[in-house]
Amino acid sequence: RRAGRRFLPRRNLPRDAAPVAGPAPLLARAAQHVGGRMAAVAGHVLEAPAAGGLEVAPLALHLRVMGALTAEEVCSLPIHIACRVGEAKAAISEKSGIPVHEVRLLLPGASQRLEDSDILGELANLGGQPASSPGSLVLLLLRLDPVWARDIDSLRQGRLTLKDRPDLSLEHEAVLAAVAWDPFALSLVAEEFRANPEVVLAAVAHNGEALQFASKELRADRDFAMRAVAADHRAMRHVALPLKSDILVIGAAVQGSAQVLKLIDRGDKRLMTAVVAQQGRALQFVSKNLKADPQVVLAAVKQDGAALQYASEQRRADQAVVLAACAQDGRALQMAAYQLRSNKEVVSAAVSQHGPALRWAVEPMLSDTDVVVAAVGQDKCVLRYASLALRSSKEAMLKVVAREGRSLRFAAEELRGDLEVVSAAIFQNPRALKYATKAAVLKVVANNGFALRHADHGLQRDPDVIRAAVAHDARALRHVDAELAAALGLSGLSGLSGAR
Repeated sequence: RRAGRRFLPRRNLPRDAAPVAGPAPLLARAAQHVGGRMAAVAGHVLEAPAAGGLEVAPLALHLRVMGALTAEEVCSLPIHIACRVGEAKAAISEKSGIPVHEVRLLLPGASQRLEDSDILGELANLGGQPASSPGSLVLLLLRLDPVWARDIDSLRQGRLTLKDRPDLSLEHEAVLAAVAWDPFALSLVAEEFRANPEVVLAAVAHNGEALQFASKELRADRDFAMRAVAADHRAMRHVALPLKSDILVIGAAVQGSAQVLKLIDRGDKRLMTAVVAQQGRALQFVSKNLKADPQVVLAAVKQDGAALQYASEQRRADQAVVLAACAQDGRALQMAAYQLRSNKEVVSAAVSQHGPALRWAVEPMLSDTDVVVAAVGQDKCVLRYASLALRSSKEAMLKVVAREGRSLRFAAEELRGDLEVVSAAIFQNPRALKYATKAAVLKVVANNGFALRHADHGLQRDPDVIRAAVAHDARALRHVDAELAAALGLSGLSGLSGAR
């Protein structure tokens, strides 16, 4: 009800709308009114329209459920295109009275049952749907034997195990349900299921250690091994020995978790170079010797500059390595050796990629105009990290504010009152006037009264500043509080529009 009131106030309902009772019809009408947005809020399922009528929302499907064996209609209902099969089964169960665990849905002409994660909107675009009924979807309902359905549901929920019912270990659907709850139930099933990729992958997805119960052939299959280790890196323990040094298999595992490197030979330079080139931070898991190897470390920081933190002290003092790291991620400068944080080439690369990296630079870089200008170009606030000498230098500040006018905020006070510096700043960005001193603002508004709108809020209430602005352009009163203008005796000028 709250969602309905939020998105569709009653006053915005169509005038001819019938009175509603309860949230479901309201959500259905809301879906029609706002193009289906409410359907997503309400869990995707829309209540069927009442008699007299409601058209299906633009983002909804008209779902017809037919008996797979009887070809008779079980039920029909409008449903959102983003709804998943699992949600649709719950809606069908509520509508038809069939327990949800007994419901199996199929596409017409297909023998494989639909998975709960399948999206109905995608299924509607597949073959087998009536071309004459766009926006509709027909599914077949196969009702399971109640006893069998209860057993499958109990296996899936852990209330029943294959040890309790060994006869179920010969049934494909029962085995899938069992390993979904307990991956190690794979050890109790027949050999044909241990060699079945679907069953083994279902177990491995919950716990990679379950791969130890798979058939030898499956554990030696590279394609399957890549899928298994991508699902859970712990499966690497149990793949065939040759695959433990296979770059493709390790790469698939590293994409899921770099922790997999704990399970393989971390001293193999060729292998580790390939791994860190895919995931730089995997450098933390390589051997101590390889953390000092220029080739391995360089490959890592080129992929992820933050990997520099795992390199040896020697490599963090290597200019080529640090330069590559800072070019990839300017924040790597904080991990570089102290002497490189004063190297202009390194610091320039860092601040050009990430302006706030200036905070980790050391003198003389904090007084270097080129470096500071490059940093300010990335972030207007980084001038605060520059040296006081630079922020007090008119020549340097003219270059800085020409790049980013609002950096005037961090200039020395005497320069925030310098008309030349302030003019250069507001030329780049008029809003920079907010950071100028009163003396500078007086000079600016005396030549451009309308600039008052960019002044600091305190100065916008200053009588001297207001009078100077209005003396040049009466329109500046638009930015002055009416009561204050009246107190200053300027309210009579509010009708003027010309400038002197």
